[in-house]
Amino acid sequence: MIALLLSLAVVLILLSLPFPKAKASSALRRTAGLLVLLAFAPFVFLAMYHSLSECATANGGPVATVAAFVLISLIAYGALKARRFLTRPTGPARRRSPTGKRLVIDEPSRNAESDSWDDFLT
Repeated sequence: MIALLLSLAVVLILLSLPFPKAKASSALRRTAGLLVLLAFAPFVFLAMYHSLSECATANGGPVATVAAFVLISLIAYGALKARRFLTRPTGPARRRSPTGKRLVIDEPSRNAESDSWDDFLT
């Protein structure tokens, strides 16, 4: 199964090479990445469970295994939130709408000072 998923991923990558900027090529590369994840994720999950369960049986049984998974999940979630916070772009041109789909452009506010300056320039 792993070999099949990896071979499909390689085929999709090779199909996407002739047109590197096309949307279809981008979709093929994303699908290939998903296939690679599907190939290796079960193995990684089972290996992690096996090592945690061996450690947990010596230290507290199945409850300790579930607690270890919860702790690892919270640490991973915190790391993702910290990365998003630390790598967030700044400035008015980089802000996005609450949905994250389009840029929010700050309109300059019109006040008395800007009106008088505009009058001075004209």
